[in-house]
Amino acid sequence: EWLGRTPESFCSSETARAMAAVACHQARRLAAADNRSETLFGLSCTASLASDRPKRGAHRAHLVLHSLSCTRGVSLVFDKGARDRRGEEELLSELILNLLAQGCGARNDISVSLRPADELTDERVDADPLLIELIESRRPVVWSMTNGSFQEALPDALWPESSATQSSNAPRRGVLCGSFHPLHAGH
Repeated sequence: EWLGRTPESFCSSETARAMAAVACHQARRLAAADNRSETLFGLSCTASLASDRPKRGAHRAHLVLHSLSCTRGVSLVFDKGARDRRGEEELLSELILNLLAQGCGARNDISVSLRPADELTDERVDADPLLIELIESRRPVVWSMTNGSFQEALPDALWPESSATQSSNAPRRGVLCGSFHPLHAGH
């Protein structure tokens, strides 16, 4: 319900990213309604932890901090059987508090008690400044180039002028591509 769709997997990094993005969008919407402009972010966690029944798969968790300027994802595959439910929740709480501290601009000094067989991955992606300006409505258009970069305007070389059919002050048009993920009836 939070995502507006059923995810392929409830416990995945993709689902955690989507949840954090929705939370960030909701925070921005609520702040705009109150005319507030502080730094906002969404924080999400999805996990499959030890329970009273044996699990076939790995015990794992995915956490994401999403803001306009960056997305940081932390995934953990627990050393299965090394901790009980409470032990896994305590480790997960340490990770959540560290991400929360980062989002608030505080130091994250909470030690994380990993075991040698725990597998932790931490990935951060910073947003291009042009995209931030676009999202904040400080820029009307940003062009996504084939090499993955973003530009304020397209180079003239991409707009070949034909003799009589196009003047230099004719409107230029481009195509904004979207994704088909998730695939839905509109596609």
